[in-house]
Amino acid sequence: MRKERQCTITSWNVIDYAEQAKRKKRHERRETADNSTNTKVYIIIAAWVLAAIKTIIPFPYVSKACMLGYKSGCSFAPISTAMLIVGAVITYVVAKRKNIL
Repeated sequence: MRKERQCTITSWNVIDYAEQAKRKKRHERRETADNSTNTKVYIIIAAWVLAAIKTIIPFPYVSKACMLGYKSGCSFAPISTAMLIVGAVITYVVAKRKNIL
């Protein structure tokens, strides 16, 4: 009877180790998924900021002048720049609230 208990306990230990290994793999997958999600969010924020910078850079070959008086990448330069920066900030705040970053 005692040997059966030892065997049963040993088999439970093997199952526990297997379960722990599965949990560890799941945890590692979550970490890699979180890292890729972080990277995606940072890329989106960088795209917002680069687009905002592009709107205020002077381009001599543009036909219309912007609201500031020079020929830039966007004729609504100060407004479009502010809107893009607000988009980047909103993306950052939402990602922080959802614990993505």
